[in-house]
Amino acid sequence: MSVVDLVILGFLLNEPRNAYALAQLVEKRNLSRLLKISRPVVYKSCRRLNEAKLLKSKTIRDSEAPERVIYSVNSQGKKHFYKLMEYYSSRISSFHFESNSFIWNLYHCEYKEGLKMLKNLQMELTSLLTGMKTHEKEDAVANANFCVRMVVKQYRMILATKVCWINEVIEEYIKQGGTQ
Repeated sequence: MSVVDLVILGFLLNEPRNAYALAQLVEKRNLSRLLKISRPVVYKSCRRLNEAKLLKSKTIRDSEAPERVIYSVNSQGKKHFYKLMEYYSSRISSFHFESNSFIWNLYHCEYKEGLKMLKNLQMELTSLLTGMKTHEKEDAVANANFCVRMVVKQYRMILATKVCWINEVIEEYIKQGGTQ
């Protein structure tokens, strides 16, 4: 089960594409901001889905251009797509915030250094939130379909919550003077 496979199958249900075009689409939609997805992962997913007989593939040879493999979803791929949709709609896997490892070990730092690091995290979260709010207002998102808007909205709301959280963390840290 792979989130990336679900994304790739979803794009291919819209229209057949080659791996390069899929990677471009991932970049254009800024999906790497929202999912752990990259150009190499897109190519691997296409190969894996094709080898699993979930895609149809057609090799196109243009006169001077290198050959391209165009992928489309076959009936087994469509079934797998719905299986993935069902899986991810009914199971929330735990999610991790990497900054928690920093918070977990904060008591090892001198008070001033810890406070400086907390403020760095605060600035980073605030910057991400500001960027997400700007992104949400851009035409590409504001005029996008319901699904795109809701995913961006979810990230904005999570970031807003994280900003409130770090503000409270700093407040408590200062009150306690950095002690545990």
